[in-house]
Amino acid sequence: MKRYITGISFMIIISVLMISNIVAPDKALSQFQKRRLQMFPEISRENYFSGKFFKELDTYVKDQEIFSEEFSKIVSYVNYNILRKIENKNIVKYNQSLYEAIKLNENNINDFNNNIMKLKYSLDNKNQYTVIVPDKSFYLDNNFIHLDDKVYKNLKFDFIDYYNILDEKDFYKTDIHITNKGSYEIYLQLKKQMNLENNYETDFIKVSDDFLGYYAIKSMYTDTKDIIYQPSNNIIDNLIVTYMDYDGEYTSHVGCYFDEHLDTNDKYSFNLNGNKPITIIENKQCENNRELVIIKDSYGLTIAPFLAQHYKKVTMIDPRMIPIDFVNNYVDNETEILYYYGFKSVNDGKMF
Repeated sequence: MKRYITGISFMIIISVLMISNIVAPDKALSQFQKRRLQMFPEISRENYFSGKFFKELDTYVKDQEIFSEEFSKIVSYVNYNILRKIENKNIVKYNQSLYEAIKLNENNINDFNNNIMKLKYSLDNKNQYTVIVPDKSFYLDNNFIHLDDKVYKNLKFDFIDYYNILDEKDFYKTDIHITNKGSYEIYLQLKKQMNLENNYETDFIKVSDDFLGYYAIKSMYTDTKDIIYQPSNNIIDNLIVTYMDYDGEYTSHVGCYFDEHLDTNDKYSFNLNGNKPITIIENKQCENNRELVIIKDSYGLTIAPFLAQHYKKVTMIDPRMIPIDFVNNYVDNETEILYYYGFKSVNDGKMF
């Protein structure tokens, strides 16, 4: 009798879940994972015979499954805390920090090498600087390291190496990015090499203590959370930020930090309102006419406010979102240029 009741209960639960999945409306976005979900694929002869329909259907079923995020969080907790696995969905947990198990891709690295050298040659400005921020996993001990820092040190193009001034504490525990305090350490060294003479004291104000970064969201591990600090002084607080949105419209804002993102799962976009095709930072207090163009990925969002203290205008260009030819609209012979990328972009070959 007990087995019979158990069997009936199991069938009821399965039936309820199946019916719930059928009647529940499809979701276009996952707020937690910060990505678009697969909608029901288009039915066509071309999609059917190419296999695209079945591939998208498989993704659709997984994305739209009711309670899928809740189940994923349970699986993550079990893997990390009960089964004591160090890895889930390619994210390694070590000492309460998360790291991505990245495999080196020499073809992509060569592509990035070639692209950045071609761009440097075509612009031909005297004052060009390149910073490649090391990956957080470079600082793991040998039993857990997933990237060889020798590859970082042997890149073909000349770049400023800040590996020795950073450590894993300068990165978010749950994210790929360096913290604002870590970026400040880079800035203190970089400004010497860029001949930025003035010194500006900066306060760091805690604005959030529940940041879950890219690694936490990918692995669904939510036990560890990060603190976000906002850099603040009289100059940074009054910088004028004008950014191009995806519709081509420009919007201006006083200050480099956007508090509205602190109430979302995309808290990193607190910095300069996130990645935009073009972001212009104007310093009305600046007494010189120097201008800087930063060609960057998402790592550039945290270094730009510090550098903008020394320039009349800083223009950030993200060539992943806009044709690289747009750079020529913002560069003349006197413009200084900074290429600022994280190593993952190098390894992915994603400069453009």
